[in-house]
Amino acid sequence: MNSFTIFIIIAIGLFVFFKVTSGFKKYKAAQNALLAKFTFEGLNSETQEKIIEQTKSILSSGGSSSSDDRISRLEEKVKYGFYALAMAELHIPPALSGYEWQFIKNPYVALLNAETQIQAAKRQLNKSDGVEIHI
Repeated sequence: MNSFTIFIIIAIGLFVFFKVTSGFKKYKAAQNALLAKFTFEGLNSETQEKIIEQTKSILSSGGSSSSDDRISRLEEKVKYGFYALAMAELHIPPALSGYEWQFIKNPYVALLNAETQIQAAKRQLNKSDGVEIHI
């Protein structure tokens, strides 16, 4: 084999590796967002307010503006992705047993073009736990 062929094989291998890794991260982020929505909706208003305040803190520490309407301007999937981070920091477990919050550093990026992973996570949660969650 010549060096060009080896280079092409390595490049294809790296592409496949990063594509699979990216898809797995997107799936974890999608599952987090779905679990966050399910969990958030079952909490009392006082706990929900704590989550919202923690989310504002997370967003402002990441350089986002701290305006009160910042959360309302997020896409629903991203909002719940950040709520998952906030719930993890507040030690509020997912409402479905057998799940833990996954550390997703930036839900903006992780959920970008993640529609396929969101649908897969929805199907899995429905199949394994019998819940229907819509984002």
